[in-house]
Amino acid sequence: DCTTAQAGCCLQQLKLRHVGLSSEAGQHLFDALATNSLLRSVNVEWNNLGRLASGSIGKCIASHRSAIEVLIVRDNNVGEGDELYKEMAKGFSLRGDGAQNRSLRTLCLGNTGTTRKGAQIL
Repeated sequence: DCTTAQAGCCLQQLKLRHVGLSSEAGQHLFDALATNSLLRSVNVEWNNLGRLASGSIGKCIASHRSAIEVLIVRDNNVGEGDELYKEMAKGFSLRGDGAQNRSLRTLCLGNTGTTRKGAQIL
């Protein structure tokens, strides 16, 4: 468990560009990343992430426990439904309870099937 930093070194950047990640694998990956407090940069561009992964990506982005500063999801079909955007919007809300994401600085969603409705939700 990298969150305890017991090993003395922890992964801060994860590049999984064009490795054939499925939607199910993406779902598991982002479920785990939602609580990782050390990983700073994630690149999953050019994979097969889809609707199944989109809700988990949104929850990860919305999580106040995630330390991700740079997230590159471009060139994946994650924007076909509204799940991604609804979950992301929760993380960017100004709820005042401290539960929103404060670490994300760069989010790349190019060529993800983003719809006009999804953009409006954000």
